[in-house]
Amino acid sequence: MKQVSSKQKNDKENMQLLENEIGILNSINNESILKIFEVYRIEEHQYGIIVEFVDGICLATLIEQLKKQQTKLKEYDIKVILQAILKALVVIHQEQVIHRDIKPQNIMISQSSFRNVKIIDFGLSIKNQLQYNRCGTPGYMAPEIVNMKKDQQKAWTSLCDIFSLGVVFFKLLSKGISCFQGQTSDQVLANNKKCQIDWSIVQQYNYTKNCIVNQTIINLSLCLKHCQLKILKIELQLIKHFNILSLLIYLQFQQLILQEIL
Repeated sequence: MKQVSSKQKNDKENMQLLENEIGILNSINNESILKIFEVYRIEEHQYGIIVEFVDGICLATLIEQLKKQQTKLKEYDIKVILQAILKALVVIHQEQVIHRDIKPQNIMISQSSFRNVKIIDFGLSIKNQLQYNRCGTPGYMAPEIVNMKKDQQKAWTSLCDIFSLGVVFFKLLSKGISCFQGQTSDQVLANNKKCQIDWSIVQQYNYTKNCIVNQTIINLSLCLKHCQLKILKIELQLIKHFNILSLLIYLQFQQLILQEIL
C-alpha cells in the first residue's frame, strides 16, 4: 500500500497529483508498470493506494547494498536491467506518457531476476501534453529542463526520460557514483545545470570511440554492434534512442563535446 499525505501541501494540489497518477497507471496495461487496484481516504489529509505486490527492492537500495559490500554488478547484469527498463519506457512513451522522474528510487527490481522491473511513482507524469515547466529530481534532470527559462516557448519531450535513465546507467557503471554530485540539493542542481560529466569514472567498460557520432541521429546498428546488445521482442524502428550506448551519447551531446568515452 502506498500512502499519500497532504498535510504539508495544498490538499487540492496533492489530490490532483494523486488523481493524475491513478489515471495514468490505469491507462497503461503492462507487466513493467505498477498496477493499481484501489484508492481510499485514511483521514482528512491522508490517502491510501492499494497496488500490486512487488517482490523485490528499488534500484537505489540495490546500488547501496553493492556499495556496502564493495562489489559491483556484472556488465551483463547491467545490460539486462537496462533492457528491461528500456522496454518499459518504450511502452510508456508509446502511450504518449512522459514519466518525468526516472531515478533509481522509482525503479523496482526483482532480486530473483533482474529482467523483472517495475517503474513506479507516476505522480509527476503527464500524458498527451506539451511540456514547458521544470520538474524532476536534481541530478537526474535533462539539461533542456534544468536550464529552461521562464518564458521558454520550446517544449521538451520524452527524451528527458532517456537522459534520466542515462544518469541511472552511469550510476550502475560507476558502482554508485552520481554524474552530478554535491553536498546539498542546490549544489547537485548547479552541477546538473553545467552537465559536466567525468567519463573516466566508467573507463573499465569496453566501448570504443567508433560509437561516438557527431550527429543527432544515432546509428542504432553501429551502437548495437559495438555494444553487443540484443534488444529482444522490440522492433528496431520502435527503439530509436532506446539502446544503452545512445544513452551515453545523448548525455555527451548535451555537453557539446566529442571524445572517447570508454
